[in-house]
Amino acid sequence: MQDAALTLRGFFARYFVPRFLADARPRTIEQYEESIRLWSLATDVSRSITLWADAHSSLSLAEITDETMSDFRSWLTVRTSGSRPISPATTNKHLRHVQAVLNKAGPASPGNRDALGIIGRTPWCKSLRESKPRPRAIADDDLSSIYLSCSVATLPVGLSILPCAWWRLAIVLARTTGFRRGALWSLSWDAVDWRSRTITCDAAADKAGRARVKPLHSVAVEHLLASRQPSGFIIPWAHSCSAFQSNWRRIQRDAGVGPFKWHDIKRACGSSLHSVASPWVVQRMLDHAKLETSLHYIDATPALAAAVDAMAIPAAFKRRSIA
Repeated sequence: MQDAALTLRGFFARYFVPRFLADARPRTIEQYEESIRLWSLATDVSRSITLWADAHSSLSLAEITDETMSDFRSWLTVRTSGSRPISPATTNKHLRHVQAVLNKAGPASPGNRDALGIIGRTPWCKSLRESKPRPRAIADDDLSSIYLSCSVATLPVGLSILPCAWWRLAIVLARTTGFRRGALWSLSWDAVDWRSRTITCDAAADKAGRARVKPLHSVAVEHLLASRQPSGFIIPWAHSCSAFQSNWRRIQRDAGVGPFKWHDIKRACGSSLHSVASPWVVQRMLDHAKLETSLHYIDATPALAAAVDAMAIPAAFKRRSIA
């Protein structure tokens, strides 16, 4: 088949984006594009990448094998992001994206009925084993320091509120609602129900494509009232993601804490709720499809410590002398 001579990047642009990402969120498309860029970087002609022979240059779909996929995985493991190696989780993310594209070029199957059948067999490789580190949530004292240091923020500009007020409102909403960053940026003033003290994230901005209604903490209501506008987005961000990260790091440096990821605020929300509510409530607040995911967000150490202190102990254990 003639299309089997396409490179993965060519297939991605010609078929995958228009057919399979037509209704995807911009962020999803960006993540796929990044994975395909890395694939092209690894397989294009580059004598500086000794892991790949010239025979691997600009591989067509028909030339991609299981071994090629394994080589790509190995290449990812020795790359760095900034000064740090790419994590197994990030490596697996890029593998999943490349695999998803290849699956649509492969033969149709009951679980992949809209595949195009350009190649007779879909290459595959095993993902890396991912460790489960202890969930990291920002402690309330650290978050208080960050909140107070928002005065050093320089962006966003061109809004009716100062950058420091924008960041403080964003932090309060993230800490009390558990919304992801993209969902926070999409919230509009029309989504606030002042009578019921709730806020709604539209389905189009949600990761799973579902409308989410969250109750508002009284402190969040106070911050919203202080910045209230008749319409538009509550905390719009018109600058780049790198500009956001730069300001987020500047605030933390001034506070003398971190470095924390913005997503760690979501974990702080889950950990705080866990101390006063059931796991089901935490799951709903964090918008997770599975309870297991929510449990990974929770730092249960404080609750475990309290439970251990309250644990009944045999009387003999309390004796200070051992015969």
